[in-house]
Amino acid sequence: MKRFLILIFILFWFLNSPGFKSQSITPKASFHVNVGLPINTKNESFKGVMQGLVNTSAHFQYTLKNSLCFGIGINYTYFSLNEFKVTEKIKGGVQMPSAFLKIGQEKFHSSVFGTDYGLKMGYTANLFNSDSIQAQFGSVRTIYSLYIEPQAGFMLQMDENTTVKLFVGYVIQNFGFRPSYLGLSSENGYNPQNFNIKTQYLTIGFGYTHYFKNRK
Repeated sequence: MKRFLILIFILFWFLNSPGFKSQSITPKASFHVNVGLPINTKNESFKGVMQGLVNTSAHFQYTLKNSLCFGIGINYTYFSLNEFKVTEKIKGGVQMPSAFLKIGQEKFHSSVFGTDYGLKMGYTANLFNSDSIQAQFGSVRTIYSLYIEPQAGFMLQMDENTTVKLFVGYVIQNFGFRPSYLGLSSENGYNPQNFNIKTQYLTIGFGYTHYFKNRK
């Protein structure tokens, strides 16, 4: 992971260096759709009993002449309970719908290649649901949290209005996960002192962007 981040940093430095020749293709208004895989990283219990299935987002973005961009959108992530990692026979998972604002930089470095990176900040409704929760309460258990996500995307331009993207992001949710949130009768042997560690996961996937109008 550290080597990957170092590689991204070197690539950004190279693309923005004075010696790198780039064309003056600057986007304006655009619509972005991303689909990826969430991978647990922190909070031992969350990493131990949950497995990521999907992360998807859609947002509108406006980019200024100096490449600074602003966006607003929605995000959806789903983690399922790993039935092989718990002692009880329970099926369930947590849905994470959220809304966010974004600030960053979007820039084309040639006629085909561009970068789009920045920081997403949002608010999430973490919806915990399982057989046990339905039996006990008859509805989902909801925990609300703020979150941030630094994200970087590498774009290939298909035509004057379309790009495809490879992206990576790192989400930090402002809540600590514990197995009992999903209705388990115990904490599955995990140390309660670690439950306050913020829930975190890496997202890797692909994206599509449509540009309504470009500045040239």
